[in-house]
Amino acid sequence: MAELTDQDIQKRFEAIYGESREFAESQIPYWREKPSSLSEFVREIKVGLARYYNRRHNRRGYFWGDRFKSVIVDKGETLVNCLAYIDLNPLRTGLVERPEDYRWNSLGYHLQTENKDQFLSTDFGLEEFNPPSAGKCLKNEKERIRRYRRYVYEAGAIGRPDKMQAGVIDVKVVAKERKKRI
Repeated sequence: MAELTDQDIQKRFEAIYGESREFAESQIPYWREKPSSLSEFVREIKVGLARYYNRRHNRRGYFWGDRFKSVIVDKGETLVNCLAYIDLNPLRTGLVERPEDYRWNSLGYHLQTENKDQFLSTDFGLEEFNPPSAGKCLKNEKERIRRYRRYVYEAGAIGRPDKMQAGVIDVKVVAKERKKRI
């Protein structure tokens, strides 16, 4: 794709913001970069929606409490907690009774398709699931998935009293799964 000229940038600015808003040529580098920034894209959506909603409902402030947040999630406890949170969302919404019943999350995909074509990684981010000095048992994909499933069940049984939230997996279900050696 050819780089946009300064005139192209100004035309796009005017198309989006109208000709009544002043276009400063000194900001051309900013306006050239802006369309390729995910952060700016999300901010534009949120600001536009908030303005629309606030005008319509005669209110002020952010639509969603604050700007979206992003953190690097690539390994360790942060990764496995994020994965478990996502795998538990279908239970929070009442779509399924157990995390593996929902085919569109990682646990459901792993267990329902046996990770067809090795589509998803089984390195769940914690050494407990895949230590470098792993014996045979942890080099076995099924054992890593079993351990991750146990982690999800245990995490799902924990309530959040500070947020007035009960666990999403009944403790009786977790106890039953423990007997079956999750």
